[in-house]
Amino acid sequence: MAAAAGVVHEATEQSFAREVLESSRTIPVLVDFWAPWCGPCRILGPVLERIAERFAGKLKVVKVNVDENPELAARYGVRGIPAVKLFMDGAVADEFVGAQPEGWIEDWLAARLPSKADRVAEQALVLFAEGLQDKAIAMLEEALAEAPQADRARLKLVWMLLEKKELKRAQEVFAQLSARAKATDEANKLKSRMEMLARGGDVKTLLAEADAHPEDAAKQLAAADALAAEGRYEEAMQRYLAAMRRDRGKVREQAREGMLRVFQALGGRGELVDRYRREMARVLFS
Repeated sequence: MAAAAGVVHEATEQSFAREVLESSRTIPVLVDFWAPWCGPCRILGPVLERIAERFAGKLKVVKVNVDENPELAARYGVRGIPAVKLFMDGAVADEFVGAQPEGWIEDWLAARLPSKADRVAEQALVLFAEGLQDKAIAMLEEALAEAPQADRARLKLVWMLLEKKELKRAQEVFAQLSARAKATDEANKLKSRMEMLARGGDVKTLLAEADAHPEDAAKQLAAADALAAEGRYEEAMQRYLAAMRRDRGKVREQAREGMLRVFQALGGRGELVDRYRREMARVLFS
């Protein structure tokens, strides 16, 4: 099945990195893994050509013949065709299998491709980093008023509000996310951050009390919560561990929950998380 000139591209093992991975860092790339003998592939082909025309400038469509490029099919776990994978930032962002209806594919893409609100969010993040925080938030709120379903942009707004420690506003914006968005890793990290801020207090006072009473597990826990709310995660985990070592009851369980919130806020992985997971396991199972 020949690709439509200038609309649908073809990639091989040799050109895949350029046509797909590198391209996906500047524009989303939809890759159709297909074969000439596949009936559903022949049905889907013209649909993707029309999709490519309709989303021109917003999406690149690429076809990969799995018979001619079995290594690529194996690398990306293609077990049935047509297999369609959306690449963004050099990796698979989502996928579907089968010759889906054109309207279904359009809706599927609309929910995943960057929207105007997403582009505004990127601009707002730059302003936020430059210290123009109120302007950045106002800009993004205005964009979201016109695109209430722009979950990715809304997550960025929640992050900004949490950075400013505006917990109530962050909670209100978070509540407007779709159920799908609330289940993402990014949303879970923000949820942990909100829980931390809700438990926080005056960090200077609580640290002084904890340092004055090193054997008081409850005071160590309160100081750890305050540190976590400030984003001082390693210091918080040290205090949580101290609380767990000194108490085997309710405080230990609360400290364990605090550690898990920090792990989640840090993305659940990484050298720091792995190290403190081991430390926590030693304490809990000693």
